Amino acid sequence: ESEDENYKQVARDIFKKIEEKDAEIYPLYQRVIKIAIKEAERLLDILGVKFDSWRGEAKTRKKVKIEYVKKCRNCGKFAKK
Repeated sequence: ESEDENYKQVARDIFKKIEEKDAEIYPLYQRVIKIAIKEAERLLDILGVKFDSWRGEAKTRKKVKIEYVKKCRNCGKFAKK
């Protein structure tokens, strides 16, 4: 295995631990995210940009999808199965 493949495997292993909310890795991940958001907010504030929500992309995508499905169902153009 190449050194590059080793790094990729380590990254996959860490990502899996984050998804599983591993007791050692997940708190570090949360801390990194908190620091990254705080710094992004600072830089965006300098640029005059504000967000209503700092929810993650996956959570936002799910909410938008649910709202879109409800809107489509309520418009009367789709038959219910």
